[in-house]
Amino acid sequence: MDFLQQLKQYFADTSPEQLEKDYEELREFNNIGPTVDEYLQCVGDIQEIRISEESILNLNPEFSLDFLYIIK
Repeated sequence: MDFLQQLKQYFADTSPEQLEKDYEELREFNNIGPTVDEYLQCVGDIQEIRISEESILNLNPEFSLDFLYIIK
């Protein structure tokens, strides 16, 4: 059973009172780490950087800086 199915099963089998109790026990963790919006913004920024770097690298794939020339 995958995580989504487990979560659906949890909500289907758990009483509203227990859900409220569980929520109250976990409330202190609501302000730890980035929000979902902040996380998605960060992931989007990283993806933009990767796309930009790939396009730069693919502009001239035949280019060589000749670092491997051996001088005798």
